[in-house]
Amino acid sequence: MGSCLQKTTNQRSLNRPGSQSIDVLTRKSSNNKRTMRSFSEFPKELTLEIFSRLPVQSLLICKVVCKRWNAAIAEPVLATMQLANAADQSLCLVLHSEFPKFVLYNVFISNLGCPDKEWKRLEIPFRQILSSFEVVGSCNGLLCVLHYQLDDPVLIHNPLTRDYKKLPDKGEEHSKGKIHRCVFGFGFDPKTMAYKVLKIVHYAGSSSETPDMNRKPDVFVVTLGSDEWRSKGQTHYQLTGSSSEAFVNGKFHWLTHRDFLEAGKCQDIISFDLSTETFQELPRPDFEGLMKHTCHLVTLKGALSAVISYVDGTNEIWQMKDYNVRESWTREFVIRKYVPKIFLTFGLFNSYPGRGRIDGYTKHKFQVICILSTGEMLLLYENQALVSYNAEIGKFKDLKIKGQMFEYLSTLHTGSLISVDAAFNS
Repeated sequence: MGSCLQKTTNQRSLNRPGSQSIDVLTRKSSNNKRTMRSFSEFPKELTLEIFSRLPVQSLLICKVVCKRWNAAIAEPVLATMQLANAADQSLCLVLHSEFPKFVLYNVFISNLGCPDKEWKRLEIPFRQILSSFEVVGSCNGLLCVLHYQLDDPVLIHNPLTRDYKKLPDKGEEHSKGKIHRCVFGFGFDPKTMAYKVLKIVHYAGSSSETPDMNRKPDVFVVTLGSDEWRSKGQTHYQLTGSSSEAFVNGKFHWLTHRDFLEAGKCQDIISFDLSTETFQELPRPDFEGLMKHTCHLVTLKGALSAVISYVDGTNEIWQMKDYNVRESWTREFVIRKYVPKIFLTFGLFNSYPGRGRIDGYTKHKFQVICILSTGEMLLLYENQALVSYNAEIGKFKDLKIKGQMFEYLSTLHTGSLISVDAAFNS
């Protein structure tokens, strides 16, 4: 009888409006507390292993959950573990806009095309040192930035942790004449476990707007943590751009200028080995596309790739399947002409006054950024429109995100919690 009464009473309680929801919430709250308590009791090694599997954007959220999590995420070893375990999940674009004010924006690749997401404007903690700047390299979550028109100072900066550090000032050997432009490379040497910055100084001719083609560029390297740039002699290569376009097999890669009056049309593919600190010529595809058409290099799925853009709007992507083997160059993709919707609606935006630069920089009408985890390709048109491309079905998709800038340079970047101090002390 008593048991029947208890059962009836419980049934009435369950039938009372709202009582079931309260019970569910109470149980969930209790479960959450037990989960938090259980997680906090995990061994430190297991906690770090779990955190290392998360994308960096999730770690930034976890930092503010509790003091214990914040302390765990602050462990230097976690930054290295996370970079090894979840780098693909932390891919983002760092967008550099030069007008009306030098700013950096960030968007994670996973958020591209999401209408409720927007570009995140990044804080510039070094504004007093560099009021105008450009990004010339990205490696393991760190950016290499320098003055927009000068070769000094050079900074290493983590845009997520907001710390930065200045590289040594250039020595007297850097000032042997009027500088036309500088080419940079920033990377990590796994053999010495050190970060290095490469600088190639091209000198000016009769005016700062023309290069001295009779004078060989000087080459300098600095290892992060050292107090001076080391001279590596000279090179006879006239390299394109202001930074390396592809980093493959521990080497920077560039195209060489065929003629400074024909920017974008090139002659050879050159590499610089970060370990041996030497240059090497690589075999180019066995056709004349590099010399006759606009082109650029990119790393796709770990392979050196050359993008050839034809005057009719067609683009070809060639990949070197086996590094340094001429016969391994293969035409992987042919991308037909496409006009992004924003250009059909508003027309092609013109660059702002002063945008053009005589420093080897070429504005790509068409640029391949990377291949996404979905297999689609991420493309940039005229530095103004991001588009994804499905090569299997030949479909283009315009990617729109709130707060998109007028015109920008794009750097593929892996977000990480690697500290600048750790990079200088590696």
